[in-house]
Amino acid sequence: MLYEQIEVNKTHGKLFKAATALVPADKAVPFPDFDADTLSGRKKVSVALDLRGQVAVVGVSFKHFGYAMLPAWLGALKRQHPQAVTANLNLAEGLVISFLRPLLVMDMKRNVAPEQHSSTYVLFGDAEDIRTDLDIMNRLTGHIFLLDKEGKIRWRGCGIATPEELDSMLACYEQLVEPPGNKRLPHGAA
Repeated sequence: MLYEQIEVNKTHGKLFKAATALVPADKAVPFPDFDADTLSGRKKVSVALDLRGQVAVVGVSFKHFGYAMLPAWLGALKRQHPQAVTANLNLAEGLVISFLRPLLVMDMKRNVAPEQHSSTYVLFGDAEDIRTDLDIMNRLTGHIFLLDKEGKIRWRGCGIATPEELDSMLACYEQLVEPPGNKRLPHGAA
């Protein structure tokens, strides 16, 4: 944990620069399948299954520091594409944290807009397998993942969003939603 803190201090939460292009579908890995609860009260929801079939942007955080970075990413997407599917995944590790679960969930509900409760997932307990599957080496910073309709991770970012990274995320999102060659003609155009 000390190593993670040193890295975050040195990089201000930026562990890598987000790619400028999508990962090819045949090289993309699936978002891990695990169950989590939502703030809306749904229990043991398969996050991967819940998101499959739609292009989605998922913010992942382990600590409040990382969670605070996610609204810049998700907000930029929602401003440009209000219909976009977004999700927040809060992974709370540690025995002490598990004992505080009711208080933490109550605090999250108070601080998350009610319309986002059904897309805010909370998992208490060991998340080592999830961290490994998502290649998350630092739990302090926020992570962002762009999933295609098959649930594969096609783009990722972390830390504080830069304008260039937001542009990249938006462009990649638009490619997945509206693949090149499938551009819709304006209404009334032949």
